[in-house]
Amino acid sequence: MLYKEYIKIKALSVHRIGNKAAVEGVELSESPVELDETLGEILKSYFLMAFKDEERYRFSHPTDRDLNAVYSYVSEAFENDGTFHEQSKKMARYLYEQSEHPNIKRGDLYVVYFKDCILDGETVDAIGLFKSENKDTYIRINHVAGGFSVESQTGMSINKLDKGCLIFNIKKNEGYVACVVDNANKKRC
Repeated sequence: MLYKEYIKIKALSVHRIGNKAAVEGVELSESPVELDETLGEILKSYFLMAFKDEERYRFSHPTDRDLNAVYSYVSEAFENDGTFHEQSKKMARYLYEQSEHPNIKRGDLYVVYFKDCILDGETVDAIGLFKSENKDTYIRINHVAGGFSVESQTGMSINKLDKGCLIFNIKKNEGYVACVVDNANKKRC
């Protein structure tokens, strides 16, 4: 079981990934996002709320697990967290290269380094990969002298995670422990 109340976001990198088949490209950020405590708590809740069940996965590869690209990038980030942002860019490029199915939507990829995850009684770090594909329209009301103004904005809803994967820095030699959420296909962990 994952206890979420002690988890903190140590680092967050955001990249935009399109569909390779549609030649939408990938946009990589130059540096991690700076978060204040309030926004960090909001994002932590958004990223982790869908992870409820106990189904777990592991990285593998037919010949050598080190040849699994995401496993290698995550391993490097865990071993040297100073490389986290560079590893997040490698993951974004790799995921773009794999996005040739016509139904894959353009979206924002959030790569998050979590500290103090308590998984089955053990405190470990984790790296999360989250993709937001669906945008919602919001109404914003602003107070102006003598009244109010109304405007619409488009953005990500923090009420439903589209897709996510949590990779825990535990059991590396067995392929780590990973949980997956895909609300498009209704998979949860």
